[in-house]
Amino acid sequence: MSKLVIILLAVMMIQANGSPDQPEEECLEIEDVSLEEASTIIHTKIPKFEDQSNKKLTCFAACMIEQMNITHGCSFQYELGKQHVLGRKIYDEDLVNSLDICKDSAQGKERCECGYNVYKCITDYFISLRGKGSNKH
Repeated sequence: MSKLVIILLAVMMIQANGSPDQPEEECLEIEDVSLEEASTIIHTKIPKFEDQSNKKLTCFAACMIEQMNITHGCSFQYELGKQHVLGRKIYDEDLVNSLDICKDSAQGKERCECGYNVYKCITDYFISLRGKGSNKH
């Protein structure tokens, strides 16, 4: 799991909401996830959605994506997400590209599954860049 992806997503959330603590804390509270549990998504690997023991983590990932206006429930908000990325002080072309590539990834039966699939798609995109050596980060 790329820590860079999480850091970039966290920076986007902070810039969108104006507070460094609010988005993460809000998602921790909404999804009833401890900071320790949330850190496993950063320091280990993306949980499989089918593993119900990781349901809270998949909902936490979905919440983070929702906080960035990329999804709302199972609806991918391409234009809002793109505006969010383009409005950042530190522009990152890879983030825009990830939205283009992942715009059809909000598939599932409920919001946690849909948001998680978008989160996983974005993360997989960054991992593939790293594997190709084209990620300049």
